[in-house]
Amino acid sequence: MCKKTVVKRQVKYLSKDKATQLMQAIELDNEVHGFRDLVSLDQVEYLTQLIEEELRIDDRTLDMLRLRAKNINFKDEANDLIDHIFENYVQPDQNLGQKKLGKEIDNLIKRENT
Repeated sequence: MCKKTVVKRQVKYLSKDKATQLMQAIELDNEVHGFRDLVSLDQVEYLTQLIEEELRIDDRTLDMLRLRAKNINFKDEANDLIDHIFENYVQPDQNLGQKKLGKEIDNLIKRENT
């Protein structure tokens, strides 16, 4: 584990391709030896925002998702929950990015004005 820490610190001096390959190798080694990355604050915030603001579902399902999100400790668990949410609760037309949504609103305004 210490060797990997030293290697990770030196990644910034490698080219992007080599750094990507090295980080993939470290991730594979972690999987083989049972090490799991902890969930990041960004993932927790994204999950919370997704569950609380984006989903239009019944209270029982919402409570179940909140409980699952609260008990997440590892990055792979967070990714699985995010995938589960998008597969089961997000409608294709609901999954719009902010820029795309802004463009669609602009198009609607132009249509109404003409």
